[in-house]
Amino acid sequence: MNFAYGNTVLDKTGIVKTVYTSKGAGIWDVYRNEEEQSDIDSYLKLAAYFGTEVTRINRVDQKHTDRIRIVTDDLAGEGVTAPVYSEPCDGMITDRRGIVLATVEADCTPVYLLDPVHGAIGMVHSGWRGTAAGIVLRAMEKMNECYGTKPADLMVAMGPAICGGCYEVGEELISAMKNVCSDEETRRIFRKKDEVKYTLDVSLAVRYTLMSAGVRESAITMPPCCTYENIDIDSYRREKGKKGRMLTAIMLK
Repeated sequence: MNFAYGNTVLDKTGIVKTVYTSKGAGIWDVYRNEEEQSDIDSYLKLAAYFGTEVTRINRVDQKHTDRIRIVTDDLAGEGVTAPVYSEPCDGMITDRRGIVLATVEADCTPVYLLDPVHGAIGMVHSGWRGTAAGIVLRAMEKMNECYGTKPADLMVAMGPAICGGCYEVGEELISAMKNVCSDEETRRIFRKKDEVKYTLDVSLAVRYTLMSAGVRESAITMPPCCTYENIDIDSYRREKGKKGRMLTAIMLK
C-alpha cells in the first residue's frame, strides 16, 4: 500500500505539491502543549515526501469552525514542532514557499485551493458544519484580502470524502445547508433514504458554494474516491468512530 497520493490536477501545474495519505500512514496528532505533542516520526515521513523540513509543516486545532489561519514564515511549524498559537480553526492560507498546510479528515471534505496568478494556496477541512458555515468562502475572502486572489483565478480540488450515497444524516441538516445552497441545490445534495434518514453529498455542496462565489466549474475537481467505500482510506463511519485520520496537505513549491 502506498504511503500517500497527490492530486494530479494541481500537481501537474508544477506550482504546488499535494498529498492525501492512505490508512495507517501515520499518527497526525496536533502539538497542543508539552503533554500533548505531535507524533514527530509521522511528520518526518511527511516532510521527506514534500522535500522540506519538519519545522515547515503546519497543523491547526480543528473543531469544525469557519475560521481561517493566515500562515507566515514566523508561524511555520505551528501544531507540529511547536504548540498551536491560535484558537481552533479549520483552514489555513499562505503565500510562503515551502510551508506545508496540513489538515486531517476521516469522511469530511478536504479542499485544496490554488491561486496560480498571485502564488497563494489554502487547505480547508470542510465537514457539514464548516460547509454550512461557508468555510470555503471564508478562505477565499481571506486570500483576496491578503493576496489579491480572485475567485475566477482559483483552481480548487477536493480530496477523498464520504460520498452522497453513503453519508446518512437526519432531516435537521437540510435547513443548515440552505445557508450556502439554493433550494434547487439543496434538493440535489440531499436524497431521501427512508422516513427518517437522508443522504447528504457534502462535496457537491462545497462545489455549489464555490461556483456561487465565482469559481469556474471547470476549475473544480471533485473527490477521487469515497472514504467509506475505499478501505485504503480512513473513514470515521466505516470504522465506527476509531481514531484513524487521513492527512491532506498542500505546499507552494
